[in-house]
Amino acid sequence: MDMAACRSFVFDLSLSNFNAKIIRVIVWLSGSSDRSLKPVDIGIMSYFIPPVNYGMIEEDLYRSGIPNELNFPFLERLNLRKIVYLAPEEPNAQLLSFVEEQEIELIVLGGNTKLENRRKAWEPMSEETVLAALDIVLDRGNYPLFLTCHLGRDRTGAVVGCLRKIQQWHLSSIFEEYRRFAGSKVRLQNEQFIELFDTDLVTIPANPPNWIKTHMYNP
Repeated sequence: MDMAACRSFVFDLSLSNFNAKIIRVIVWLSGSSDRSLKPVDIGIMSYFIPPVNYGMIEEDLYRSGIPNELNFPFLERLNLRKIVYLAPEEPNAQLLSFVEEQEIELIVLGGNTKLENRRKAWEPMSEETVLAALDIVLDRGNYPLFLTCHLGRDRTGAVVGCLRKIQQWHLSSIFEEYRRFAGSKVRLQNEQFIELFDTDLVTIPANPPNWIKTHMYNP
C-alpha cells in the first residue's frame, strides 16, 4: 500500500458494530487524478485502545482515567493483579464485571469511604487515602498494578506525585509530570499537597519493587 496516498483512518467504534477484539479499519486513499477520495477496506485487524490519560509509571505500574468497555481488551494484556480505584464516584457495573471476569482485585479508596465522602470534588484527597494508596504501590506483591480515577489527572496525579517524592525526584520534574497529564485542568491545591507531603510518613516495606530500591540506594 502506498502510504503517501493515505489520507486518514476511520474507526467504527460503535459498541454494536464491533465483535470481541477486532474492528474494521477503513483507509481512505487518493484514487484519481482529481484527488477524490475512495474508501478501501483493508479488512480486520486487532484493536487495543488504552484508556484516557494512560501511562506507565514504572515497570508493571500503570495509570489512567476510568477504563470503559473499549479499553478492556487493552487492559487484559497487562495481566493486572490489582486496580486501585481513586475516583469519588462508585465503580460502574462494567468495570466491576470486568475485574470479576479477569480475577483482578479492585481496591476502592475513593467515594465509598466515609472520609472521602466529606470532601468536595475539587479538594485534594486526604493524606490518609494517599498513604493507603502508597502502601499498595510499594508492595511488590500487588503487581502488576493499575491506578485510576475519573480522568486520570488529579487524584491519580497526586498519588504519583507523592510517589515521585519518595523516589527523590526534583519538585520541578514532579510538577512537569503532573501538568502533562492534567493539561489545562491543573489544580494548584494538588501541587501544594504534593509539595507539602511528608515522605517520612511512608514506611518502605521489606520487599518493595526493584525500582524503589534503586532510588533508595542511589539518591
